Amino acid sequence: MEIKGIFKALSPIHQGGNEKTGAEITLNRLSFFIDGRNEEIPIVSGNGIRGAFRRRLARDFLKLLNVDKLESKRLFYMFFAGGANYEVVSEKDAGTINLELRTKIRKLFPIVSLLGGNLGNQAFEGALKCGIARPICQELVNANMLPLDFLKKNGITHFPSFREYLGQEFFTRKDDLRDRKEDEAAVQMLVTREVFVPGTLFFHKWVLRSNDPIIEACFWRGIKLFIEDPRVGGGSSTNMGELEIYYENYQEDLDIEYLNFLDENKKDIIEKIQELSKTWK
Repeated sequence: MEIKGIFKALSPIHQGGNEKTGAEITLNRLSFFIDGRNEEIPIVSGNGIRGAFRRRLARDFLKLLNVDKLESKRLFYMFFAGGANYEVVSEKDAGTINLELRTKIRKLFPIVSLLGGNLGNQAFEGALKCGIARPICQELVNANMLPLDFLKKNGITHFPSFREYLGQEFFTRKDDLRDRKEDEAAVQMLVTREVFVPGTLFFHKWVLRSNDPIIEACFWRGIKLFIEDPRVGGGSSTNMGELEIYYENYQEDLDIEYLNFLDENKKDIIEKIQELSKTWK
């Protein structure tokens, strides 16, 4: 199932590129082959969108279960980040597939079946694929890299150059690490941050590869939470990254089967969380 959507920036959006140092911070860019040459066009990465989606769904999952705190860091990382960056397991367990454990986790934790993750040496592939958010611009329309029919059906007929979407934000950094005398003022540096300006339009798409009604309902629950708290990128504490989000075919009640599943299996889910917390610290 493909779910197409449109984002509209309501405040400046910044997701940094590879260059993190210095006084100028650029947007994340991706190379597109357009008219016989590479064009570096700024985008919002699928990884950033998927991460924001996962964190909202994980918080909601624990809230619905009335679980205030996870005792296991490994479980926390599996739910909120997909798993720890690395896991150390014993030599005898390396490469071992625990089918009973895998089946239980997939059955009781729909968020893991949807988004994937790992726990120790057990890795779970997720059913949900997240695309990048591409600016709806003339360059990508001309290269047939945007769904023109979908955009026109939703009233988008003007396609500016991506360069018209770009602006700059300014802030200062203090040299707090340098030793200085008691009466010496801190050295401040003016930093320029490249942003998408408010009003920028993006195309975004999810692909859900599952016909399980619980997993599908879990996905729509995540979409609902993302629409209710629509932010991506950095600077959310200074009111950056706010979006208006539209996805085709979205309805508020599409998460009912997921909510019913959690309610009906709440006892078993909590017991499994407690059991795994003892095994996987």
